[in-house]
Amino acid sequence: MDKDMDNFETASLEGGPVPLYPLYSVNPQPNSRTDNLSCSKNDQFCYLCQYTQETGLATDIRDHIRVLARRGYELPRIVAAVSRIYKNELQAHTVHVTQNGNEVKSPVWSKDSITTHLLMSTEFQDTIFYKNYIGNVFQHMIKRQVDRTLREDGSIDESARKNLLESIFAMGRWRGLSTIPESSSDAQRAGKKTKH
Repeated sequence: MDKDMDNFETASLEGGPVPLYPLYSVNPQPNSRTDNLSCSKNDQFCYLCQYTQETGLATDIRDHIRVLARRGYELPRIVAAVSRIYKNELQAHTVHVTQNGNEVKSPVWSKDSITTHLLMSTEFQDTIFYKNYIGNVFQHMIKRQVDRTLREDGSIDESARKNLLESIFAMGRWRGLSTIPESSSDAQRAGKKTKH
């Protein structure tokens, strides 16, 4: 158990203040409690971070990423395509200079690292990666909730039904859809507001 976690548990047990940490740090330190989810705290090699000013094939990868995003491909498929391009065309010619100055020839660019850059970096904020990601989260959650709504006797579990509808309406609000009433009582309230 690390020292910070030990302090956390001691403070919690004694009723003292629980230490809190930043959600995002602009100056992440090695082994700190702040775990940025972006490349800034990722110790894996990232080609797009290493070669930010490159042209040629590096630019082609960025263009290819944007084309696939515009076509609506899921993130895992785009990541797989980027991984193939890197392995087949770039890896043998790439040198990674680590933080301590060591040179690593032909570094591995993992799919986890590619995903991190595409999803969390500001470079691709003009694409729909994150919007699609949130949409996929909602879709998967709703699908799983639908699969867990009926009891064995065929009756609907009321708690599961409410949770399912809350997820559906949360997705609707997130997408900016305001035409679906959240419940019959909400529909009645909405109807009363429109009457003159």
